[in-house]
Amino acid sequence: MIVVSINGKDYRLRNEWSEITIAEARKLNALINEAPEELITYYESLSENIDEKIIKELQDKVTECDLVPFYKSIITSLSDIDSNTIDNTDVNDIEALFKNFIEHLVFGIKFYPTDNEDVLESFEGVLKDDIYHAPEPKLMMGISREMGNEVVGVYCDASDMRSQTKEAPGGYYECGELITAIIYRLNGQPYTEDNATRQADIWSDSLTCDKYHSAIKILSKTNENLQELYKPVFESPDAKTMKASSQSGLSEFGWLNSIRSVAETGILNQPGLTPLESVRQTNLYDFMVILANIKATGEFRKSMSK
Repeated sequence: MIVVSINGKDYRLRNEWSEITIAEARKLNALINEAPEELITYYESLSENIDEKIIKELQDKVTECDLVPFYKSIITSLSDIDSNTIDNTDVNDIEALFKNFIEHLVFGIKFYPTDNEDVLESFEGVLKDDIYHAPEPKLMMGISREMGNEVVGVYCDASDMRSQTKEAPGGYYECGELITAIIYRLNGQPYTEDNATRQADIWSDSLTCDKYHSAIKILSKTNENLQELYKPVFESPDAKTMKASSQSGLSEFGWLNSIRSVAETGILNQPGLTPLESVRQTNLYDFMVILANIKATGEFRKSMSK
């Protein structure tokens, strides 16, 4: 939070992720969608590894746009500065406010991941005694395995939900509360869809972006870990290895078919649970071992049949 003095009066401007709720990020995403196309294209170029000459050309196009109305809309949404004061503020000051203090938020909301925020081991809820904990990694054979103590449902549900939000009205923040509730839970609380949904509803107006970003970083680190350890799961006939950050390296159906293929074998059946639920309640890394073996065997048989 910074304090801005305009005509002798102080105003507050939020410029940190911890000061912005996920609900507000969704509204900001809608405002950002109204920005000149040249600006969005330029931001997109910064998020990708493309030629600097092209970036410079896009930047030149941006300078030809009237961006002041857009700057004003974002500043108004993130501050207590009234619209009349904004309209009567020098355009150079408006531009300086935007570029110096809040442009990183606009870029981050549209093209997450954003910056080097730390992963939170835990955070307090509304009640001080409610502490929500991140999944602890498990050290196995000298390797730290992210989400090593979690069940299949935690990783697969959060991954699928993450991959489905790209084109949603709220952008990457569409299901932010729910994804965070899947990954961060009270000490000893098991993951169920109902528990996560209830928690997301409680957080609907209060959970801040830094918590969600932390959940996504944990998910991404797990994704990278699984890709390294279980390459056959992520390999496809059309590409050596598909990126796990957005689609978990799987088809448009996400993890459902993979869970079903393991459930059909009955290997992970547990008393009192259906085959599908048995798989979902299995340790993530045990599941990946079996899934990798099934896929590798299937590819071997295809090769032999040819």
